[in-house]
Amino acid sequence: MYRSGKSLYERIRRYRRADFMVPARFLARRCRVRRNTVANEYRSAGGS
Repeated sequence: MYRSGKSLYERIRRYRRADFMVPARFLARRCRVRRNTVANEYRSAGGS
């Protein structure tokens, strides 16, 4: 399934705001992307 990058990153940020301690592995599985994609989004959003 194709998802636009913008909505994907918004979705990752929303999950991250809801619970700061959510592991990247969980978000990657939930959003059906690789962990590196989630980690890059954390870094670009100024996260840890």
